Amino acid sequence: MSSQRPERVVHQDYIARIRYSNALPPPPHPPKLLEIPGTGLAGGEYTSAAYASKLAREQPLNIEADAELGMPIDLIGVPGIFEGDNRAIFTSETPQPIDPKDKQLLKPLAALGKGNALGAPVSFLRRTEYTASQAPQHFANATSKDLNRLRNDPKRRKVQSVDKEDPINILRNIAKGFDIAYPEDAFRGEDSTTTLRGAAPTDAEIKAWANPKHPTKPELKLLDSYPVLPDLDALPTSGAYIITKFQANPFGVSETYDQRLDCGLLYPIDDPAKQAEHQRKMDEWDSNSNKPQPLIEYDYDFYAPNDPTA
Repeated sequence: MSSQRPERVVHQDYIARIRYSNALPPPPHPPKLLEIPGTGLAGGEYTSAAYASKLAREQPLNIEADAELGMPIDLIGVPGIFEGDNRAIFTSETPQPIDPKDKQLLKPLAALGKGNALGAPVSFLRRTEYTASQAPQHFANATSKDLNRLRNDPKRRKVQSVDKEDPINILRNIAKGFDIAYPEDAFRGEDSTTTLRGAAPTDAEIKAWANPKHPTKPELKLLDSYPVLPDLDALPTSGAYIITKFQANPFGVSETYDQRLDCGLLYPIDDPAKQAEHQRKMDEWDSNSNKPQPLIEYDYDFYAPNDPTA
């Protein structure tokens, strides 16, 4: 009898070589030539990734950081901002209704992938301990007097903490300072969209206002004080504050700071063409819209003393 030997199965790996073509266009700028020490190709430093990373770290970043760090906050041109009207920078009090199709996109991350537990059918034979969202609380041998004592215990009451970063809380504390200075003008009515009550001042704050003391020299005595209020008529909506930047030193290249920059004068140049363009933009501008009021663009002449030491 001859026995038939089973065939031997040999596992082989399939190796495929795929070449990807680089269809990207060449860079629009010419390559930057770097000064690399000539160590030769024998060391293998040119082909290592660490060598290229080292060269990239040694190159300084060509970033010009201005005084505002790229985020200028310019309130000029916002309608009514210097007159106490903040509607242009605040969101609307009546938000637009959300479309039913978008409500699913506003669900929190914790609610994604979970079904509605309240809508699921629950058997009436199941115990309530299993269906309750929290563990049941048992009061053994507790009378109504004990329950009232626990309910009215001041240690168990939750202390309502006020968020210091809340805009309403910030406005209340600002109004509190004026209420302490002028208590006869303090608003005592109900809060509304135009009026807001100030926060309740403490006894220490009232005493500090009545008897002011110097923070570092308590022996000094205040003789008299005068209220300093802003002149709103002197702050128009446009042209109240101008930021001017020079592309280069107007007095030429110098290694030291020229003091004439601190006392120079900018004088606007009268240009009828730009005034006509500004008038056309004003005619097209709608005061009821949220768009800022168009500002006229001037060209300026810069005047400075001839003597740097003047």
